[in-house]
Amino acid sequence: MKWLILNYFLIAILSTSAVFTSCSTCGCVDKQYSECDILLFVDGTYQWEIDGLNITGIYNEGTDLSNLTPDITVSFCAIYSPIGAQDFSNSKDVIYTVTAEDGSTKTYTASAMIIDGKDKARLLETMTHSNGFCHKYEYDTQNRISKIMMENNGKLIGMETFSYSENDLINVVYENPERIEYGYTTNFVKSGSRITATIKYISEINDQIKIIDLNTDDFPIEVKYSNELGSQVAIYQYQEFNLTKITTISKDYREWVSITTYEYDNKKSPFYNCKTPKWYNYFANDGIMSGQNNVTNVVQEQEYADDITISFEYTYDDEGFPIKANMTKEDKGCACVGEGAIEIAFKYK
Repeated sequence: MKWLILNYFLIAILSTSAVFTSCSTCGCVDKQYSECDILLFVDGTYQWEIDGLNITGIYNEGTDLSNLTPDITVSFCAIYSPIGAQDFSNSKDVIYTVTAEDGSTKTYTASAMIIDGKDKARLLETMTHSNGFCHKYEYDTQNRISKIMMENNGKLIGMETFSYSENDLINVVYENPERIEYGYTTNFVKSGSRITATIKYISEINDQIKIIDLNTDDFPIEVKYSNELGSQVAIYQYQEFNLTKITTISKDYREWVSITTYEYDNKKSPFYNCKTPKWYNYFANDGIMSGQNNVTNVVQEQEYADDITISFEYTYDDEGFPIKANMTKEDKGCACVGEGAIEIAFKYK
């Protein structure tokens, strides 16, 4: 299903000590740094607003805020506390203290707001292509994807169901209503900064196992798997919260390399408020509509095949979300170069 989506869309271990620092070994001999700022405060792919010494996140009614573990970036050589999961429920303030290397301190107040009605955080409901292909999305109370239904001209052709245990995604089940043998279940087991994904196909005896190594932001930095036919390693690179490059090294009867690069706008992506674990978005969707912003250009360079370029032009609403995209695919190995234009319409809840 991953390749179908790609063709259509071309989508840490923290120590348990009481503080966390932005550098493990500063090597600061002649100078002690005085900066003690919180630079980023992020829950999943959702970036909270920092206004002076106040930090605010906005969530839908029904969201469990009792055990949030934000990713916090502070000034170079500074440390902050507390770390780990915090209780933001019932409008509770959480006080964060940032201490610079020279002992200077700043105190930040972080709080979460619950909103309802028309002011709810916007979530993508449908993504419809002019060729008849459509994705429909359902979410749980924490704004995580619970189900994706894939249709072609109104006919259900596939469905993915997501299961969670506390904050972890534990499996995704894919079903094809017409070809049951195409179904499979992907189980995820996380241990520290590594996730083992075991894919069990209905029609195959042997499971496929993929190893996903994560960086400190919980983004995949390397995905690898092997079987009797060969092996593959994909190396991921990022800028801020957007995937910028995937280098894939495949070995079967020969070794070959594929490099895919991505460019983005500065607007909110359709999944900006989605709380599905960010590592899964990048792992499953190869960067298309996975980050903070919208991909505008994708170039895939292949060692033994023609290069592919996919471009997107967007129309945005007043809040900066895309409501329409024109996607153009250029494949030098295809006689229909320049004729692969598809219009995509986005509808939000």
